[in-house]
Amino acid sequence: MKKRTTIVLSLLMTTSLLMTTGCGSSESTASDKTAETGAAKETAETAESSAAEVTAPADEESSSEASTEKADDENKTPEILSLTRTRDYSLGRYSDDNVFLVSSHYDILDTDMSSDDLPEHLKDVLDSYNKEIKTSTSEQADECYEYAKSDYDYKRDDYISQSGESNPDSYEFWNCYAAENDTTVVRADNEILSLMVMNYWNAGGAHPSTSYSAYNYDVATGKTLELDDVFTDTGKLAGILSDLIYKAYPDVTFFADDDKSGEGETLEGDIQNMIDEPETYVGLVFTLDYSGANFTFSQYSLAAYVYGIQTVTLSYDEYADMFAKDYSMAPENYIEKIDSGTDYQIEAGDGSTNVLRIDYEYSGDEETDSFVTADITFGKATATAGKDDYAFKMEPYLVHNDGKLYLWIEYSMESDYHNIHIWDLNADNDDASLEELDSMPYGLSDRVPLDPQNIELSTICQLGSTTTIFGDFKVGSDGNLKMDGKYFAMQPIRGDGVTLNKDVDVEIESADYIESEYGAVVNYSVGTGPVYNEDGSVKQMDDGSYDYDQCEKSGSFDEVNEVPDDKFEKATVKKETKLYLYRTDGGRIVDFTTDSGDIVRITFDEDSTSTFNGGIDSFTTLEDAAYAG
Repeated sequence: MKKRTTIVLSLLMTTSLLMTTGCGSSESTASDKTAETGAAKETAETAESSAAEVTAPADEESSSEASTEKADDENKTPEILSLTRTRDYSLGRYSDDNVFLVSSHYDILDTDMSSDDLPEHLKDVLDSYNKEIKTSTSEQADECYEYAKSDYDYKRDDYISQSGESNPDSYEFWNCYAAENDTTVVRADNEILSLMVMNYWNAGGAHPSTSYSAYNYDVATGKTLELDDVFTDTGKLAGILSDLIYKAYPDVTFFADDDKSGEGETLEGDIQNMIDEPETYVGLVFTLDYSGANFTFSQYSLAAYVYGIQTVTLSYDEYADMFAKDYSMAPENYIEKIDSGTDYQIEAGDGSTNVLRIDYEYSGDEETDSFVTADITFGKATATAGKDDYAFKMEPYLVHNDGKLYLWIEYSMESDYHNIHIWDLNADNDDASLEELDSMPYGLSDRVPLDPQNIELSTICQLGSTTTIFGDFKVGSDGNLKMDGKYFAMQPIRGDGVTLNKDVDVEIESADYIESEYGAVVNYSVGTGPVYNEDGSVKQMDDGSYDYDQCEKSGSFDEVNEVPDDKFEKATVKKETKLYLYRTDGGRIVDFTTDSGDIVRITFDEDSTSTFNGGIDSFTTLEDAAYAG
């Protein structure tokens, strides 16, 4: 798969040009040549405007000022949105006898921005997406359930008949069906929200299938963006796309070339059908980033399943006349998720260009040494992004920060462990060495990674329980990730926390002090999964889905670093006191909260995750603590 995308490391305009145009800084993913042409045009327009101001009648001054304000608005650098993502698993389906038949989930998007910073229509846009993706996923899960139930009933009855077993519970159903939607935020700023949704579907066929859908919104108006809103002439679109696809995929035999295209007859005709009748000829979806419009064609849309998906990009640079509006203005700093198996043209400030490509392969056996290896090619330099054991997933990101560009490769491993490998891409020529800056034992968490100065990372912690901890990070001037604050927030233990089974001498920060200094009692919690009936079965809703305690945080995430920690005093916490995981420094300190709002601090012994206060065993003292491994 190939996609040509130009990504500018830095676009520096001279002081004289800034003075001539009277504009602030503007970074774009367009080429230097395009930027210079645009700057010259802008200078000419400014000169014309200045000349008009000299001769303009008094009653035209307001019109001239309005035009200038409009031009300034159009040249404003977009502001990155701060979005959170919660994965809702509640649409999974169970049989009447409590057997899990269908795995189903979708991603809910929200924002943690303050009301003062919130774009006017952002809430409307997020509500629209959340409603649509839930409805779509629910319909898919319902359809999948019908297939799964039929398969389950048949195989269970056949098993009972063949084995002579009289108890239906003796049959185990291993073939779990799936209708799962994973959302990638392609672009999110105060102008455009563009989302790509990958739908994984397994309904008992010869193999699972993957398809794609997209959601594009104009944040300024709240409107859903259709093809006609983005492109000046959709009549030309099919021809342009077919040319790009043939160029990018010379080895693919398309249905149109194999007399299997149906009414389209040609590849261009097939795509035109998708444009004219999207409800009938599904398959064409597009997203908008800072380089262009990315078109994705799902499996079976244009070619056989074996050829996978096809993706091409209409760049703002090469097809400016096709776009109804210039969407190329990019924030100064932002993060973008990129694809493996794709060529990216990386243009440096000195005009040199390198091609970046990430390829990966899965190796090893499932029992001992399975791993993912990511191979990086950057110009003439090649490198391998680690070999993390038990890794099953790899995701690359490009980080634009202070005029420099970095590559992140995140590995997801068993037991929710992660690694992020960081690479420096700030080379001036194509034979430069490729330097790995660092490797961080964290994963990207539920805050969508868009802003290099506002990143949430998570990892597994074994202090006080096996749990996930979340921390605020930012990209430093050297490209490495640095923690922003002292503490990680801790995901609470499933159930009602832990209970002390004896009196323990610890340190306490009182709720009275916290309330007087901070203004509120500490409150931080995360939902923990399905709701169960008294008999241990999963509580189901009327539509067949199960009741689910959503993974939501109550209180502010930043609260864990805002609550003061300089008034701890020695005290005795009595037996049977309930303790709830709250925060940790990731080393030896764990702070719990109590029902009264106190913070109880336990300091684990050096080089130990199992004892604290000089040898007190946490396994036996903290009743209901859950440790894995």
